[in-house]
Amino acid sequence: MRFPDLTHSTLADGRTNLVVSEPTAPAKPVIGRRSLPKRAGSGRRQRLDRRPLYKAPRGGVGREQRFHLAPQLAIVAARTADEPLPDLSIFPPEIMQYTSPLGTHFDAFPLHVLTTASLAALGRHAPDAHADVRRFRPNLLIEPSVTTADWVEIEWCGKRLRIGSAQLTIEMPCVRCVMPTLPQPELPKEPSVLRTIVREAGQNLGVYATVAAPGAVVVGDAVELLD
Repeated sequence: MRFPDLTHSTLADGRTNLVVSEPTAPAKPVIGRRSLPKRAGSGRRQRLDRRPLYKAPRGGVGREQRFHLAPQLAIVAARTADEPLPDLSIFPPEIMQYTSPLGTHFDAFPLHVLTTASLAALGRHAPDAHADVRRFRPNLLIEPSVTTADWVEIEWCGKRLRIGSAQLTIEMPCVRCVMPTLPQPELPKEPSVLRTIVREAGQNLGVYATVAAPGAVVVGDAVELLD
């Protein structure tokens, strides 16, 4: 199977529009866009060339504002009282001001990369947790030929991958929130998935990436770690 070419704005023709409702409250910083589908009643279409729907106050989100966001972050990230909150300092600064990087509808970066090694490790640590790849929805699922680490792709951060004729820069670990625990067709609600990721994998599963060199990607392409 051949996928659309990877471009600097990720998959060709991907995520060019987002359906949202008009905001009913003054604009304010938000942690994520996961509640947007529930507020999509108006059907207004926001294109990439428009300003973001939500914007933080002038000057960005400061120390005091981050403190007040902590309860909301705990809810969105689905952390229990005895678990640490995600470290937001590793994210691009604009994520603390806008719901997405400017001009996009991505969570943080254009691509999400996951390995079968990490899925297998999650299954070993939580054998009853239904650690199905559909919970995590990666753009690219990679099967390492040899690995000695449970969460091998975390070691790729800051490096480049060649896949087919494209090259990716692995930017940062993918910090997990409540989404993989939610029910979907054929998969039940499973909080233990996130409990295991927080406990065993430092809150991360998979990595975020950007396109360093556009190109075509086909299922079965070799993957090479360049540096």
